[in-house]
Amino acid sequence: MAAIGSHSQTAARCAAALDRFARGPDRRTLDPMRWLGVLLLGACGFHSHELAPFDSQGGPDTPGVHDAPADGRPDAPPDAPPDGALCYGAGILKPCLSAAPTAPLDVPVGTTAISTDSGCTQVIAQTGGPEVCLLAYTNITIEGTLEATGARPLALLATGSISISGEIDVGSYRVGNTPHAGAGEASDALCGAPGTPGADTAGAGGGAGGSFVGKGGDGAAGRLGAGGAGSTAVAAMGTPMVVRGGCPGGAGATGTGTGGGSGHGGGAVYLVAVGAIQISGEILACGGGGDGGQSAAGGGGAGAGGFIGLDAPTVQVSGILDALGGGGGEGGGMGGGANGNSGLTATSAALGGVYNTNGGDGGDGAFATPDAVSGHQGNSGGGGGGGGTGAIRVFPSQTLGGTVAPPVS
Repeated sequence: MAAIGSHSQTAARCAAALDRFARGPDRRTLDPMRWLGVLLLGACGFHSHELAPFDSQGGPDTPGVHDAPADGRPDAPPDAPPDGALCYGAGILKPCLSAAPTAPLDVPVGTTAISTDSGCTQVIAQTGGPEVCLLAYTNITIEGTLEATGARPLALLATGSISISGEIDVGSYRVGNTPHAGAGEASDALCGAPGTPGADTAGAGGGAGGSFVGKGGDGAAGRLGAGGAGSTAVAAMGTPMVVRGGCPGGAGATGTGTGGGSGHGGGAVYLVAVGAIQISGEILACGGGGDGGQSAAGGGGAGAGGFIGLDAPTVQVSGILDALGGGGGEGGGMGGGANGNSGLTATSAALGGVYNTNGGDGGDGAFATPDAVSGHQGNSGGGGGGGGTGAIRVFPSQTLGGTVAPPVS
């Protein structure tokens, strides 16, 4: 019994020493004396264990022993993931799963439509941002078009790699004359409210373009400045620290006809891979064009570009990343004004509507600079403002090839 007691006391002393040496003051940093604790482990006959891929802070964990206090509760910060969770990512979104995915995602040629309102592997809450719909797989291969709509931004996680030779589409644009909104367009609570354009039966004001990283263009006043006032766009919001889409534009004011409708803001998508992300196809998160105003009405403001996030040790792009804003709608004259173009082309600005000789032209979407062009005045309804640029972010920071618009922020 004496020998057993002696060994127990020795083990207890070793464990206590390890507890002092292995942990830094904040329990997450590597203390220089930690290595002494590791040596003590070997001397006491203990064995270390491989930990989860990432710790609760989202970075690679360091080898060691994790103990619990005397009350038996886990010794971890309040926002730590549940015990046994597998966490991934190095950027602004770090998904944690209770179990690793077991199936791949293969999107064949053609269009595969999904909604972020349901069917998520997990719904992730963000402080200061919207909920995100996470879909998790082993590997992701997209040869066709994955088209996502719904209120939540889309996140795709691969515990292997992601290859995109087709397209991920969270963009906003028109399908015929019907507006289409990508997954995760920003809410009014995130965007704030632009100014209200003034109605005028001889020439109403245009709506402002949506803002995000870049400011939307202001709406133009009607009747060469003597009619209804144009709308003022919300200020630029800077580089986002949450996953969110771009802001919609504002509607044009009423003349003798209906004001132009606003363009939708671009949606949001965030990709996380443990291996590489390779994009030879396209990721589309553009903003929608504003509608032209009817007779003497103001043109609608365009939507801002959305958000594209890429998080992997290696990110290779030879294709297209597009998060540009749309063009503003033209003001109405004797007849209706022209719709603005959506930001579907990553190599040039989306043009504002131009058709009616009496109505003011719509402002172009942002391209060479983050801020969009304001609507133009005309003899009747004022033009709507263009949409500001969205955001493209890469974690960790890497140089990308291909066509990337706007530049990585």
